Amino acid sequence: MRRSATLMAVLALAALGWWTHAAADDPAPCDCNGGGYADRDDFWTSARRPYWQRGEDNCPQPKLFYFDPRSTWYVMADGIALKRDPSDERPIATLDTPTNVVLSTSDLRNEFEGGLKLTIGRKLGDWYAIEGSYFGLTTWNAFAAVRDSTLNANATLGNLFSPFTNFGDPAVAGFDFNALASINNVSSLDNYELNLRQRVDLPASELGAYMLYGVRFMDLRERFEYRTESASPGPGGSLNAIDVETDNDLIGFQLGSILEWRIEERGWITVELKGVVAHNEAAQATTGSLSGLATTLDATRGESRTAFVGDLSVSVLYQFTPRLLGRVGYQSIWVDGVALASENLEGDADLLTLGPPQLVHDGSLVYHGPFAGLTWTW
Repeated sequence: MRRSATLMAVLALAALGWWTHAAADDPAPCDCNGGGYADRDDFWTSARRPYWQRGEDNCPQPKLFYFDPRSTWYVMADGIALKRDPSDERPIATLDTPTNVVLSTSDLRNEFEGGLKLTIGRKLGDWYAIEGSYFGLTTWNAFAAVRDSTLNANATLGNLFSPFTNFGDPAVAGFDFNALASINNVSSLDNYELNLRQRVDLPASELGAYMLYGVRFMDLRERFEYRTESASPGPGGSLNAIDVETDNDLIGFQLGSILEWRIEERGWITVELKGVVAHNEAAQATTGSLSGLATTLDATRGESRTAFVGDLSVSVLYQFTPRLLGRVGYQSIWVDGVALASENLEGDADLLTLGPPQLVHDGSLVYHGPFAGLTWTW
């Protein structure tokens, strides 16, 4: 339901752009070449000229970007494959000593995951366009675990130590002397944008430029699961299960720019750069049970802070027909000032069991990966 509402919101934003401009539609296209673009070959001849040149009858040939200047609407649909690279590398379990790390968050392998990017836009004359976009449907799930069956000081099996006792300094039955330690991280990202695109007036060349002004909202959710099994304390041993969930709602004004280089008659290279200083409503919730200590966890904490988002993409475009373009490229997104679930697993045993709950919201992430798709105009 949440993602269906997302796509409906993008459509509504595009419709809003149409409604606000309905009373001031573009004038009829010039009748260049003795009949507009009725002849497809004439269109291709005209389309090869940059937007600042004119036709044989001194008729302007403006374009918003790339496609048929007669078009008013455009839809861009891309398949994306993004990889999640967090900045943290936190130890989770050590073996025999406090320094022999055998399990950490760096063991969680976040591979490329598929998603969707959709943009719907409408031209507002030859210089502006309004467009709404969404990308997401991407979830990362990474698991890692370690086992040990060596004899410990309690005459049971397992010498894996936990972060709640500074990794066995000193060791505490119920937290330490584990035979199994496992972690699992689930993360999702949804991104929404509403932008005004403005063409920059440049001297005649093969270079085009645009400015972007808009609003960006990002919803970043994570869940970190920590599990241990131990035969200590006897006779029943202990099973510890802690779940940490974090939520980041980032919203802010966005500025950006687009550069395009015409590399052949129907081909372009484009570079798009965007930046956001965002307000982040960050929160964490910790739940679970520590059977060795007969303790149940249920704690939450929320705070506001400033976050930063940077977005860079490079792509190659080719115009297959006057109304259809294809593209391939690579995108990187940097996010700083967010609460990551793995960083909010409380490592202090007293704070973990007695509170007050803490919130760590200075995490950083990089999402990056290839994309490919089509643009259709009408």
